[in-house]
Amino acid sequence: MKIALKLAGGVAAGLAVVFLIALFIQFLLSGNLTGIDVHNDSGVALQGVAVVVPGADSRGQFHDMGPGDWGGFSVDTRMFLPLRIVFDAEGQHYEVSRPVLLPPVGAYNIAIYITPQMKVSVVRRILW
Repeated sequence: MKIALKLAGGVAAGLAVVFLIALFIQFLLSGNLTGIDVHNDSGVALQGVAVVVPGADSRGQFHDMGPGDWGGFSVDTRMFLPLRIVFDAEGQHYEVSRPVLLPPVGAYNIAIYITPQMKVSVVRRILW
């Protein structure tokens, strides 16, 4: 029984070390930034397009986007990114909030798509 407990403790310690090393590698390789892209797939021109990340130093402000246009920017990686997407189209104002949860290890890209129905979909992609 003592051997099993020692073995389990060693495995737990080893996994903790591997986890810490993975976090350090992620910080070194990704620069701790998450890319955010906005795609206008609506088929109409959008005005005043902005992506706001509360607490972030930068925000994506694309102003006007024609059909098929896209733009991108980066923010510091955090486990919880509360995104707010704002735009106007055909005389209507749209404001949508989407929380994004990111695991603590890896590099990420978040793609925001505005559909023909003016719905906003957010796709999280793990780059590594």
